Amino acid sequence: MRDRRILALDAADGLSLALMEGEALLAAWEWRQPRSAGTRVLAWVEEARRTFGPPECIAVGLGPGSFTGVRVAVTAAKTLAWGFGCPLYGASSLQALAAAVANAPSTVVASAERRRSHVFLGVYFRGHEGAEVLLPDRRWMLPTVPEVLGRAEDPVLVAGPLAGDAAFVRALKARPVKAAVVRPAEGLVRLVWGGVAVAVDPRTVEPNYLREPLAQATPRGELEPE
Repeated sequence: MRDRRILALDAADGLSLALMEGEALLAAWEWRQPRSAGTRVLAWVEEARRTFGPPECIAVGLGPGSFTGVRVAVTAAKTLAWGFGCPLYGASSLQALAAAVANAPSTVVASAERRRSHVFLGVYFRGHEGAEVLLPDRRWMLPTVPEVLGRAEDPVLVAGPLAGDAAFVRALKARPVKAAVVRPAEGLVRLVWGGVAVAVDPRTVEPNYLREPLAQATPRGELEPE
């Protein structure tokens, strides 16, 4: 799989797109506005195709994350897989985020967002290859997270939107990872290499929003895994 030309895209927290062949990064783009990801992705893919040829595999982050961004990424990936006639692989956007963090070994809190007293995140061990699940993606009551991670033996890093939440980072005694140095699309490629990203059917694959759209959200008073 490492010798195949893989096009990876994720729009859980801004659009990240990368084209890789083996260890070579052929092209990469980042756009920090997930809601307008659809205005960029197809033009970037076409630029990559003209320069390097069509991809042999598509990888997409399935969420959780921005409701609009995740939907755009999954729809685009399904269309591209059909158009290029190549297999489609999907994986957690949070696991891809953790796999893209350069520091190793470390415990990575890969976050989607904070909503009132809830946070949406997954916890991963970032080793030299990929990212191993420690706590699967879920919704947490905010006070519970420091209690669970207080036993972590490795350095704790926070990536994603919650890296900018100073109170959250301080409560974890963690170090924030700047969004500018993390490319989730490259993390997706690593998940394909490691067999973590699984082949999905473009006809049936659906985003994993992990939460309802904002218009339907209601406050919840208890820890409730998804």
